[in-house]
Amino acid sequence: MVNSHLATPTMRTPLLLLLALCLLATTAAADTRFRLCTLDQPFYPYTMPDGSGQLQYLLREASKGLPLQFKNYTAPRRRCLEDLKAGRAEGVVGAFAPERQAYAAFPLREGRLDESQALAVTRFLLYRLPGSRSQWDGSGFTQLDGKAIGVQRGFVHVDKLRASGAALDDGASSTEQNFDKLLLGRLAGVVTLEDEAHRLLQGRFAGKIEAVEPPFDRTVLYLLVARPLYARQPELIEHYWQAIRTMRHSPAFKQYLQQYR
Repeated sequence: MVNSHLATPTMRTPLLLLLALCLLATTAAADTRFRLCTLDQPFYPYTMPDGSGQLQYLLREASKGLPLQFKNYTAPRRRCLEDLKAGRAEGVVGAFAPERQAYAAFPLREGRLDESQALAVTRFLLYRLPGSRSQWDGSGFTQLDGKAIGVQRGFVHVDKLRASGAALDDGASSTEQNFDKLLLGRLAGVVTLEDEAHRLLQGRFAGKIEAVEPPFDRTVLYLLVARPLYARQPELIEHYWQAIRTMRHSPAFKQYLQQYR
């Protein structure tokens, strides 16, 4: 062993580098793996298949400074939820549903959902063909002419649609697929994310489909965290949720949103 009191400056430099590398290795080993599963179809502007969504950016930025090895991958919606249940993912972007509490932790305050730590607040609307009488009045659907309402598979709104008594078609994986079904006369309407629908209505669906008020649902999006991870490291996950809240309201993130396309 080299006596540090006798080591020359030339000898000290490699020793310091070795100590620094050991410290980095120890820090990296202590980082917690965090695999975020997001939808493999556009959920504009929140998540996108190429990772460019607003919430993907928010979650990446908020993870910086925390001992997390952040990785984002995409999959069909149901697969993301199954991965969260099975421990193949640590996080999913989604809405609260009672049955999800069995395998996912949500940010809470005094035992209630803490919306201040949400990722975003969205609206889901009914879309129909111009001239159609299909309607959502805030409590039920009318004038569907025996046809189904389309919704993307795996979305939390499926249960609310079933409860409304309307026939349901959740075979499509994207809003675009459901809009195509609507144009073909196979659906009475489509319930989908307002922002994503607005984007599509600027393109080939312009003038062919219209939105219906009032909203079908006000949907709050959270970072759902796998229960085993939360049980092991509750303080880390609480810090992550707090970092998300701080980042979401920061001037830097607001500037990012203004420049987002």
